Amino acid sequence: MRGGAELSYQDIAAVDCVRPAFWLNEGNRSELELYQAFYAVGAFGVPLYGWGCRALECAADHGRAGGAQALRMVQAVIRNVYMITKRLIPRIDADEFRRVQVTCGWVGDEVTGVAPGYQLPFMLMLDVLFHVNYTHYAHPGVIAARANNLRFVPEDWKAFFRMVYGAQLALRTWVHESDDGPLAEAYRSCTGIFTLFRNMHRHLGGQVLKGGTTTGRVFDSAAANYEQFMSEMAALADDTAATSDVSRPAAPDSPPAAAGRGARS
Repeated sequence: MRGGAELSYQDIAAVDCVRPAFWLNEGNRSELELYQAFYAVGAFGVPLYGWGCRALECAADHGRAGGAQALRMVQAVIRNVYMITKRLIPRIDADEFRRVQVTCGWVGDEVTGVAPGYQLPFMLMLDVLFHVNYTHYAHPGVIAARANNLRFVPEDWKAFFRMVYGAQLALRTWVHESDDGPLAEAYRSCTGIFTLFRNMHRHLGGQVLKGGTTTGRVFDSAAANYEQFMSEMAALADDTAATSDVSRPAAPDSPPAAAGRGARS
């Protein structure tokens, strides 16, 4: 912060203080809340990285009580993001969203507007932490779109996500092998709210994105855009829900899907 003042988490999470880097319509409320909604995911998600890594440390040391506590904190983070997003997204005007999406507000060097912005690292962290494998996709365009989005993620962040995914004992595998009731309950509380978040994203995002572009792709018609978005998000929600099954260990994802989370071939 200016003058060397210390930046607190309370400062980071002050969503009401967020202002766009530039305006299409100076002071437009819907435009402002669009930026705030994306920013809120990143800001409220900050504790995820520490608590997620703490859970992995506990898995490596077989610290079940500590791991359960860390996972309960992860669940609280996802719940907070879910609640703030649920409050902000319905306020966004769909036409305003489409106007902002093609302004390079999030991408810098392109005019297609993939809008990954503040939310992408948070979603990547959840995907690698819980080993969401893209096994149900009937649409390879989703994996390609995620790989395209990764071009805007700094290399050190991608290396971090690869490290989390490559942990010697995946959380799901650890919970499966531990056969510990409180640990399993804490784990499933995370994957449950994560799945709920994805279903909410599908519903609310679908309403906002009707008639425009989504994930950096252009469709022949508004109907095709909406239908493919809803189908792809339903598949992703199914993949996320599958992580709740601790009757079996985590399995590695396919090479194309791995590339979509930043893995090197």
